[in-house]
Formats: sequence, structure tokens, C-alpha cells
Amino acid sequence: MTHKLRPYIYITVVLFALGISIISCLSVNHSDISGQASRPSGNDKTITTLSNDLLESVNTDDNSISTSPSALQENNGNSTGHTQPEISDDSTATVASILQSEEEDAAAPEQKTIIEDDSALLQDIVTNNDPELTQDEVTDASAKPAPENKTEDAAITIFLSPGHGSRRPANEIGLGGLVYGASAGNTNEIRNVLTVSQRLKEKLEAAGYNVVMAREDNNSNPITDERIQMARDAGAVIGISIHSTTTLNSCWYQEIGGWRENNHSTSTVPGALGAGNTRVVFGGGQLGVDANVAQKTAELSKQYSTIITRERMAVEGRNVVNTSNASGSFSQSRGLTTFGNMALEMLLAEDVPWVYCEYGTGTSDNSMTDEQIDLYVKGLYNGILAIDYSAG
Repeated sequence: MTHKLRPYIYITVVLFALGISIISCLSVNHSDISGQASRPSGNDKTITTLSNDLLESVNTDDNSISTSPSALQENNGNSTGHTQPEISDDSTATVASILQSEEEDAAAPEQKTIIEDDSALLQDIVTNNDPELTQDEVTDASAKPAPENKTEDAAITIFLSPGHGSRRPANEIGLGGLVYGASAGNTNEIRNVLTVSQRLKEKLEAAGYNVVMAREDNNSNPITDERIQMARDAGAVIGISIHSTTTLNSCWYQEIGGWRENNHSTSTVPGALGAGNTRVVFGGGQLGVDANVAQKTAELSKQYSTIITRERMAVEGRNVVNTSNASGSFSQSRGLTTFGNMALEMLLAEDVPWVYCEYGTGTSDNSMTDEQIDLYVKGLYNGILAIDYSAG
């Protein structure tokens, strides 16, 4: 009887062991890999219910009992159609692999994308994400090209007119019938203002400007008409008369209504004393220049003169008078061939903005020190560079 019951006892032991193994595995799986439930089904593993080692451990000396699942089914003698759970030899490795993976995931720090090159990120913004941005807007400011010199775009030409020069005959008839007197000026002034003009030209050209001078030496002295035409031909945006005197420190600008007329008491030129044609008025239409052009010229002249005056004062450290009224310098009492309240160059240049500059030397012979020359040059230079010629 006992012999007949032995197979059933063994089967019961095996099934009992099998149940314990299943419960143990399910317990481990539930507690340690519950987080895997949300993972894709491709990660699911078949859990081993009974390893071969367990079967070996319950084997007895009864050779008639097999440890294989198929043999157990046959010995049971039940053809109930129940299928034994699939047995996997690597179940222990599978569970360990899952646990190890969970531990590594928990221990690993959160990964972040590191941008090694900010320029690459900025380029990506421009290229892919924000079409409203341009490359210039995301490029470092230090990489941008420096602003172009304004003279490179406009071909700015400055006309410098050093006063006086070699002796010229008196009583030449100029524009509008005005009589030009003998012109030579003070010897020191002739020399000094040429030096000022030459140094100023060198600095301006180094800054990118075109510079044309009325005279390049002390052996020439073009008349007023010729100087103005030289400025026109050069396309100058401004004409600057450069003079010096013992006391007067000033800048003069053009103004509608400024005038000069022949001094009948000193003129000896026949016909120059004719009635009705001895006064020329700036903007009066006597020189064939449209009144609107003359008006614009006067406005620019005042603007430019104001800027040059300001810069000269800053450099020289003293007052510089800025005015349109030069009647004190060209009074009838001085015995000039023409008198009035405006310098001839300014009066006759109705289509070229002009500034007439005097440097007060403070010396009785109108001589200038090298330091004074440099101050005069620097003040004029700073003023010329400070002007915006785009409105001209």
C-alpha cells in the first residue's frame, strides 16, 4: 500500500515545492520590479517556477521517478489537458538583470545636454527656430566690423584757403563789379596760415578726407573768384578761410543780406565807381545763384561755424566769437577798396558753405608760436570731423 502511494507522495512534495517557488518568485517580482509594469511588453520575462536544481534536490533512490516535467505529467496519470508552466533555465539571471537595471537607473544622475559652443546654439536659433533673427543679432559684438568712416561713403572734400599770398596788383574788378585791392597781407600771417593749412591737410587726409588748398606755397595768391571756383570744381562740402590777426579770435558764417560795396574814396578803376552796381548782397541774385540755394548755404554755414567755434574753444581754452557780422574788420574807415560786413570769399560763394576763421595771436607783429599753430590746427581739425555733412 505504502509502495503504491509513494509516487503520489513524491508528486505532492514536488507540487508543494513548486508552489513555494512560485509564491517566492511572485513576492520578489512584486516588490522589486513593480516599476516595470509601465515598460513595453517586450521587456516581460517568463518567470521560472522550478529550476532543474530544485528538481534534483527532491530526487530519491527510486529510479522510476523522473525529474523531467514530461515524466511527472506521465506519472501523474491525469490527462486533464493542464499544461505545466514553462521552465526557463536562466530565470535567476533574468530577475537579477532586472534588479540590477533598476538599481543603475536609480543611481544614475539625470542626463543633460551640454552645449559646448554657444555660437552653435545661436546659429541653430537663427537657422531653425526663429526666422526673425539674423546672424548679426546673435554674433558677439566684438566680432562685428567697425563702423565705416563716413568719408569712405561720401568722398568728402574740404577746401582750405590760406589767406593772402604773394603781392597782387590793386584795382582788379571781380564778381559783381567789386574792386579787389592790392593783396599781400602781413608777412608773418602769410607764412603762418600756410603752415596751419598744410598741417591740417595732412591730418585730414590721414583721417580719409580729400583736401584741396587754394595755395600750396607763398609765391601764389589766387584772387577771390579763382578760390571760389576751385572749391566748386573740387565739389567741396565746405570752404574754410584761414587767417590770423593780433587780437581778434573768431569764426564768421554766411548770412542772407550780408554785403560788400566799392569804396569810392579809394577806388581808382574807371567804371568801378558806376552808380547802382557797386554793392553785392548775399542771396540778392546778383551772382546768378538761386535764392533758395543761397538760403541753404547760409544755414549750413552757420551750423558748421558754430561747431568749429565750439571745438576751437575747447582746444584753445579761451573765447572764440561766432558771428556773421564782420563790419568791424571791413569798415570803410580802413581804406579798403571794398567795405561791408562780410568777407569777400564768403559773400561770393553763395553755393558753397563757408567759414572764415581768425586766430588772435596776441603779438604786435602777428607772429605765431609753434604751440599756437598746433592749437589752431587741432581746433579746426576737431571741428571739421565733428560736422555731419549729410545734410549738405
